[in-house]
Amino acid sequence: MLAYLIKHILFDRFMKAVGKVFTYKPAVPLTSPLAAEEPFLFVKEDRQLIRVSLREIISLESLRDYVKITTSTQQIVTRQTLGYYEELLPGEQFLRIHRSFIVAKAKIISMTESRINVPGQMLPIGRYYKPRVLEQLQVRELL
Repeated sequence: MLAYLIKHILFDRFMKAVGKVFTYKPAVPLTSPLAAEEPFLFVKEDRQLIRVSLREIISLESLRDYVKITTSTQQIVTRQTLGYYEELLPGEQFLRIHRSFIVAKAKIISMTESRINVPGQMLPIGRYYKPRVLEQLQVRELL
């Protein structure tokens, strides 16, 4: 009889847990008119989250376990890897040009075979990344 009660109680608890899983509704993200208009990300610096608009980002530079994000108005240093941001940022807007650099395609002013000029910086193009950079920017025949 005791075994029957224990089995019954455990079965009831199991069914409640299964019921919670099937009735779980994920949180709906709050949408504001500002968020719908302009994509952004939050970057942690000095124990605060800073909102960074994707259209303001010029480049990202790897500093080992840190990344320096250069925007049109500021530089932000955050404890994260460049690979993390490479996966997070949209590939149609950003391009990895070197082991240590990602640039915004729209911010590229000029380029040579080995360097890309963005506002305030001349960044190197890595040998490994060069074929993909030329393909993405559609300049393979021009250089």
